[in-house]
Amino acid sequence: MNRLVTALPEWQKELLRKVRDLVFSVLYTGSSRYCPVCRKYSSKFRSYGDSSYGDSSREGSVCVHCNSLERHRLVWLFFATKTDLFEQKPIKFLHVAPERSFVPRLKKLLSRGKYITADLYDSRATVKMDITNIDFAGESFDAIYCSHVLEHVQDDRKALGEFYRVLKNNGWAVFMVPITEEKTYEDPSITDPQERKKAFGQEDHVRCYGKDFIDRLKEAGFKVTVAKAEDFCSEDEIVQMGLLKHEEIYYCTKK
Repeated sequence: MNRLVTALPEWQKELLRKVRDLVFSVLYTGSSRYCPVCRKYSSKFRSYGDSSYGDSSREGSVCVHCNSLERHRLVWLFFATKTDLFEQKPIKFLHVAPERSFVPRLKKLLSRGKYITADLYDSRATVKMDITNIDFAGESFDAIYCSHVLEHVQDDRKALGEFYRVLKNNGWAVFMVPITEEKTYEDPSITDPQERKKAFGQEDHVRCYGKDFIDRLKEAGFKVTVAKAEDFCSEDEIVQMGLLKHEEIYYCTKK
């Protein structure tokens, strides 16, 4: 079924999403869970993942209204409580590999400035961008957000150097990657998708990041602060919003 849906034209897939979301919003009526992205309540969050392909699924992950995941809700809260992103300032914001649940809301919130979405493959993005070779002048952006992208990029150090270059001196950047090891593991010789899945957990991943990810950020020149849900949420909020305690946000500024 998933393969059939993938083959449909985009307008048909979007229609199916809307029908699905409407059905879910009725089936999951309640107030046990709250999504800070769409500001709606539900009885629970849906599971994420497809066990029919041998993948494990996560229970209580997906908002039934806007399809945000745990990390999306976490970083949205971080933006709202720990940055000036929502203060209606006319800033220039670069959003790499834009999440669907974020785009319409950020467009509205950042209407006074310039909101630029970027992706190497998604035609709906504002610009096609290879983050190892960003086609913008130095100090172009007030803020940058890049989540779960760098684990797909062969030369992530070059990409981080590019982000540092295009960020303004008084700007900030937020990066998120899956941290699954104590020390980062990568092997450029592994190119077969199935071998990559065995080594890195996903067919299109090229490494498993460890706690030393912060060192790569610092090598690029950033001053780094690491934040977790417990730093700005209560235990009750973590449960109600379905957040993961181990998920880390890397908030970076120029030295």
